[in-house]
Amino acid sequence: MQRKLKYLILGMLFLVLPVLAKNQPQVPSVAPITIKSLHDIAIYPENSIPAEVISLQKSTISAEISGGITDINVQVGTEVENNSIIAKIECADYKANSSRISANIAAIKADIELTKWQLARSKRLAQQSNISQERVQQLDASLAKLEAKHDAESQSLISAEKNVNRCNIVAPYSGLIVSKYINKGEFVTPGTKIVQLVNNNEVELDAKVHNKEIQQIQTANQDNLLFFKLYDREYPVKIRTIVSNEDPKTKSQTIRFVFIAEKPIPGSSGKLLWRSLQPQIPPEFVQNINDTFGIFIIKDNVASFYKLTNAIEGRHVEIDKGFHYPIIVEGRYSVKDGQEIRILNQ
Repeated sequence: MQRKLKYLILGMLFLVLPVLAKNQPQVPSVAPITIKSLHDIAIYPENSIPAEVISLQKSTISAEISGGITDINVQVGTEVENNSIIAKIECADYKANSSRISANIAAIKADIELTKWQLARSKRLAQQSNISQERVQQLDASLAKLEAKHDAESQSLISAEKNVNRCNIVAPYSGLIVSKYINKGEFVTPGTKIVQLVNNNEVELDAKVHNKEIQQIQTANQDNLLFFKLYDREYPVKIRTIVSNEDPKTKSQTIRFVFIAEKPIPGSSGKLLWRSLQPQIPPEFVQNINDTFGIFIIKDNVASFYKLTNAIEGRHVEIDKGFHYPIIVEGRYSVKDGQEIRILNQ
């Protein structure tokens, strides 16, 4: 009987003690940590994102008339000057048509002069009643028809002369031939592609920039600390415009930059590089707690989670120069917001 009572009492204790322990107030533990100042961990890094050199002029030059190619003066890689001849189209028929219209115009001019003389004479005779008024009106109508025909032929001559000029396919600007679509002896019609021309002097730099990095780039732009890095060379650039349109998927905007001095060739792919004069916290010290980026600091003698609203995962985070709180280094992953701390390297 005593043994049963003993076991009963022990069983009740096993049930009651956990409940009592659970109801006891929890005393927050003191977290052992080490700290460093912003000066100790801050860096002034170079940031970079992909960028590409874009030509402001890239054109496909096409034929505007029909005919056989009698000559083509360029190959892929040829640099051409503005208004230089790229290719020639057989032009004999177009020149003959222009000459025919010119001859017609000359004949019409002669008829006009004769009709004007006849009309003037007829008007004098009509005043003397030596010719009918009907004859005067006929000559007046003939003159109007000749003048209208002269105007029509003059317009035809303008079109014919344009076609003669189109026999020579010329470069609309200085640039580089990057594609060639036709060869000597081939027949072309209006719209047939001849070459593709790229202006290799008028270029800009194109980059897609995350919206959280735009402010950094604008600051670097003011300090002349923006560069396009291509292999081992750096080309200074400045912002020309920030396109006011954000990609909803990447949260980025397009920025176009102009080259301050020397320019790389169009199509070059490298990196937009910017250097910052602002202190930045390395990504290893930044933590993500409940989808919020920040660092643990000492504030009012306890651990405090300091939010970094401009942080991007895996990237350095710019922070104000006036930041003065001690930063928790060792123990930062086990400490909690508001927890008491014991500084080991005080």
